[in-house]
Amino acid sequence: MFRLRKFLPDDPAIYQSAGAQIVLLKGVALTAIIQFYQFHAAWQRDVRNIADECQGEGKAVSAAQVKFLARRLRQTLEPGLAALGEMAKQVLSADQFAADSIAAGDNLFPQDHPNAGKPLRERIRLILEKTNDADKTAEAASGSGVGA
Repeated sequence: MFRLRKFLPDDPAIYQSAGAQIVLLKGVALTAIIQFYQFHAAWQRDVRNIADECQGEGKAVSAAQVKFLARRLRQTLEPGLAALGEMAKQVLSADQFAADSIAAGDNLFPQDHPNAGKPLRERIRLILEKTNDADKTAEAASGSGVGA
């Protein structure tokens, strides 16, 4: 089940080291960050559970399970994007800080990659747009959309 477990992120080190200060966030930032971590923990749990189930039964991860995990990841990214937006209002030079923190990851992609050099919030927004459009197309094709 390495194929599935390799996508499982490490526990967020920032939250553990700054947990006591999280209550100092103002406005809806606190709610957004807590919601992100709740969805993140649920997604991690689901990846582990599906990997354990598939490994225990000696079977491959099904397309339905992959689709479920993708939906759960999108549910994690939406409050994550909201949290980043709210926290950016409270941090000086937030865009520069975000760019610096993901710059090392950019080295993993070719310089002509469509997301190279884009801010983290923009990258997440593009992922959500693309996947939401794909979901709408799939729903329309299957006839399972609203009113179908």
